[in-house]
Amino acid sequence: MDNIEKIMRQISQKTGVRCGPAKPDELETLRELGFPPKVIEFYERFIPEDAIEIGPCILTIHDIRRMCLYDRDPVSTAAFGASLLPFGEDMSGDLLCFDPDRLDDEGWPLVVTVSHEVVDEDSTPEEVRQGAEEYCKNLPELLKRMVSGE
Repeated sequence: MDNIEKIMRQISQKTGVRCGPAKPDELETLRELGFPPKVIEFYERFIPEDAIEIGPCILTIHDIRRMCLYDRDPVSTAAFGASLLPFGEDMSGDLLCFDPDRLDDEGWPLVVTVSHEVVDEDSTPEEVRQGAEEYCKNLPELLKRMVSGE
């Protein structure tokens, strides 16, 4: 996590969005939604005060909760229904999700995109998962990309 701490400082400097420790109820929200332990560990230390928008967008826990449970957006609803965990958007407006069924050796979930052009309210969970495309191997890689401008 030390390397991530350095990256998060750089992201905060570039965006002006401060990140700090999450509150216990925020972490419980992530647990209830089914986020993997490694992601919870990240948010435990680096919850953004506001959405981080530096290329891709990483949302706050409040926004993640809204997106997963209350949003009427058909893409986020379909993704969550397919056991993908929305946490942001890429630059084209596609949904960024963690795939908790595909963890790397360190416990980080794969980051996938769910296209707003492919998925709608009629998409089955199988169709959503089949249409989800790998965006990057994990959250640390995404953060590195954000800092480097890739």
